[in-house]
Amino acid sequence: MRALTSCGLWPIAAVIAVCALHADCAKVVSPGGGPEDRSTPRVVSLSPDSGSVWARPETLSIRFSKPMDRRSVRDWLFVTPRVAVAESRWRRASLDLILGSPPDTGRTYTILLGSEVVDRRGNALGPYATAFSTGSRLDGGTIEGSIIGRRIKPAGVYLYVWLWDDSVAASGEIPEPVRMGQCDREGRFRIPFLPAGVPLRVCAHHDARRDRVFDPEEDIWGCSEESVLLCDSSLVRTGLEIYLVWPEEPGSLAGSAIDSSCIGRGAEALAGLQKERDSLAVLLGLRNGEAGASNDSLRGFRPDVGRDLDTASVRARFDGMPAMIVEARLDSARCAMPLIVRLVDPDSGLVAEVRGDGAFSFRDLAPGTYHLRAFRDLDADGVPDSGEASGEFPFPIELLPGRNQTGVDFPLRPRP
Repeated sequence: MRALTSCGLWPIAAVIAVCALHADCAKVVSPGGGPEDRSTPRVVSLSPDSGSVWARPETLSIRFSKPMDRRSVRDWLFVTPRVAVAESRWRRASLDLILGSPPDTGRTYTILLGSEVVDRRGNALGPYATAFSTGSRLDGGTIEGSIIGRRIKPAGVYLYVWLWDDSVAASGEIPEPVRMGQCDREGRFRIPFLPAGVPLRVCAHHDARRDRVFDPEEDIWGCSEESVLLCDSSLVRTGLEIYLVWPEEPGSLAGSAIDSSCIGRGAEALAGLQKERDSLAVLLGLRNGEAGASNDSLRGFRPDVGRDLDTASVRARFDGMPAMIVEARLDSARCAMPLIVRLVDPDSGLVAEVRGDGAFSFRDLAPGTYHLRAFRDLDADGVPDSGEASGEFPFPIELLPGRNQTGVDFPLRPRP
């Protein structure tokens, strides 16, 4: 992503395959009568045919079901990889792109008509994608995913797929894309006809002015955080997320600080021991007052007099109950003390803290690096002391713009 933003103003025409179609828009005349035409235009035929192999085209031809708005086709028709178009010709609802040179052999070429392509009545055609091959087969890989962004609407965002390896990343130059795609209204995308066995990088461009030029004041680039490698045994990659966010856009962190010494040792554990003590008292035939049991706790309890009873074991367990209950009361009181979780900026110090059961959620955080620390404040002095469970997330957390990181859990251990 750094390579994309450090090169100054990059017109999209420099990195995408836009067919330069030169034709004047036909004048639209209002109909004399009848209902307004709202039918969706379609691609009726293609040359080369969709899905064809061993193609050797000198012209790319598209025939539509009705007359099109030619400017929209000119601006939003893309061929990838790029081909040299020497001339474009319209014949009613058909478009011929005369190539200046033949396409490379052994490659898959795609044609994308964006959602901005409309007929003369403004009815949208796409997006529509097709492909042909100048070799023996079409590339068969597919990447599916979604655009994530808070401040932009992902509908109609264009995506670009590059062959990407370390040499490309080190060069700082943007290669020509091998494929393009476009998001639907919900920000989902599906890019087919991708090559396998080579690393691919998928990027998205929010084009605020819809002028196909990157404006750093208004536009945003976002890329997949890692390269995607498709292989013959797994040609479909799903769930790819691309964040399309401003550099300063805030994010959030959520998770839990876990004090394992308090798991199963709170008020519920104390209540369970008290109930067990009362039950043992009934089995031993002790009076309620001697057992310390209440009528409410014994109501409805009936010992199984028909089974063999190991009286000695029951008595030993019952005699040990007072110490166990005292310990449980201490544990319950200790575990009732709050856990304090602190978010720390290594440069500026404490950013935020929460007190409670260890669960935390820090929102509206500026992008940056943070540390997470926590302790159980037994003496209520706000400082982790000896004997108090404490811990720290083992690594610094780098919060990227717009990210919502969840499941950030870490354990606490008694301080020596």
